[in-house]
Amino acid sequence: MGGGRRMNKKLALMVAVCLCGMASLAYAGATVTVTDIGSDDVAALTQPIRAFPVPAAAGWTGAANLVYDNYAEGIAFSSGWLYSELNWVQLPLGNAAVDIHGVSHSGGPPVAIDDTKLMFTNEEGSEADDPGPPDKRWPYHIPRPGQYCGMDFTCLEFDLADDSGLQFGVFLPAHSNTWSDDDDLSWDDHNYVLQTATVDVYVRNVGEDWTTAEHVAISLNPSGNGSFCPFLMIEDTEGIDAVAIIHDSGAYGSPTYGFMDVYSDVPEPMTMGLLLTGAAGLLIRRKR
Repeated sequence: MGGGRRMNKKLALMVAVCLCGMASLAYAGATVTVTDIGSDDVAALTQPIRAFPVPAAAGWTGAANLVYDNYAEGIAFSSGWLYSELNWVQLPLGNAAVDIHGVSHSGGPPVAIDDTKLMFTNEEGSEADDPGPPDKRWPYHIPRPGQYCGMDFTCLEFDLADDSGLQFGVFLPAHSNTWSDDDDLSWDDHNYVLQTATVDVYVRNVGEDWTTAEHVAISLNPSGNGSFCPFLMIEDTEGIDAVAIIHDSGAYGSPTYGFMDVYSDVPEPMTMGLLLTGAAGLLIRRKR
């Protein structure tokens, strides 16, 4: 990018902490934390739950604004497990607050925007799908785009329109990464696959390109027992311009991630409109 680019940062890992249900990595002024959704976080919510709140254990400070709500943005579910029943989603996705792109890379930082790779969504589940007692920590009722098993990498960039925010978060539950019509393959159901993946996270501040972005690899399975719906949170000392999340299923194993419910500490588009223009501000919210 242009002349305002900061000097290249030392990417030395400063600290790695693993707590029950939480993993945290700090580096070069930023902290990346993964926290699984807790039973208490969703206990008061009635089904169908269309958006998950920031987990209390994540320790988000200040206002947590839901800047991208998968269900509210009109993303459709797949109608079934068969290939012919899958709902394919074309990138980019987004609204006035965030653009969500695919990115190319060569085993390292993102290289360029690449919106050619289609993603597909899960079918809508229900509590009856669960092989054990129903559990609200499964995001049954939220459409979650993810990569097809023919692709080795899931690579997404979340480009924030307002780069003044110091916090960013997104849920990264497991995506089935494949399809099947075999009722005996419970592991292949889109709606209750425990997340065990590790992802590479790149954080780009204002004036940077991806070659100088901060980077860390972090597990989405902090407890070691699999996560229901892990929340990846970034806290930085500088404004967050964009975040890229890359999953290499060959190196880190699969299933890969599906994404849902993007949070930031800058106002969500509808909120900004209401503050400026009252009820008429509802008109400024747009969908792609």
